[in-house]
Amino acid sequence: MLDQISMVVLGSGSKGNAYYVWNNDTAVLIDCGLSTKQIFSRLELLGFIQPKIDAVFVTHEHTDHVSGCAILERRLNALGQNTQFYMSRGTYCSAPERCLPNNFTFMCDGQQVKIGTMVVEGFEVPHDGTECLGYRVGYKEHWAGVITDLGVVTDEVLNKMRTLSIMAFEFNHDEHMLINGSYPFSVKERILDWSGHLSNRQAAEALEHAVSPRLQHLILAHISEQNNCPELAENMARRVLDRAGHSDLVSLHVANQSGPSPIFSIHKDPIAKIPMAML
Repeated sequence: MLDQISMVVLGSGSKGNAYYVWNNDTAVLIDCGLSTKQIFSRLELLGFIQPKIDAVFVTHEHTDHVSGCAILERRLNALGQNTQFYMSRGTYCSAPERCLPNNFTFMCDGQQVKIGTMVVEGFEVPHDGTECLGYRVGYKEHWAGVITDLGVVTDEVLNKMRTLSIMAFEFNHDEHMLINGSYPFSVKERILDWSGHLSNRQAAEALEHAVSPRLQHLILAHISEQNNCPELAENMARRVLDRAGHSDLVSLHVANQSGPSPIFSIHKDPIAKIPMAML
């Protein structure tokens, strides 16, 4: 086993989100919006039997990110894992009580915690929850990050994006599809608001400013099933990579709701790509 940081998207979208990040001896979960059964079964598909989860980091209180915490904690306790859950105070106070774990610690913007041999940092993102956080996970000189559920990209978020070797970044909706779609007007307003979700256009504009030579894997995340098309999001992201001269250096993947992504790992040679069979 190579001594590196890796990440897999277990599920991404409005029906449930979870990201598994690990190295040789430490593993964390970012968001727990899938059922415990789905988390374990999807990890098992990737070869993880009774997977180790040292800590769980929750971005915000919406149920597609927090719903599975309490049951996952009980399952991990039964396996002898005393897993710590991390979230902002606002997230804890606003989340449904039935979802909350017993073993939790508060996180805040800019805080770093050491989990085994990895470091996890929380940073503020603008979304219509309470004290919402994005996260990046560091090991040696590399960072893997999850940046979803935000209506605008702040300077702080751009700075974090520039540090990432593996990045899951929100391409939520196509503006034309959303505006002309079937959602009620109030829901459309919420999604388009500064505290809503990123459109393909907004996400691509942010990438223009943030794509860096460090980036090896770009994962388009939280794709709307009703108001977006994976091909639209992928084409916009690929054009950004082409203009930056990174199209041959960065693997591009569109995450989905129904199953796990490939495993994304850091390569010593930044030009190396994940096997085509995994794309």
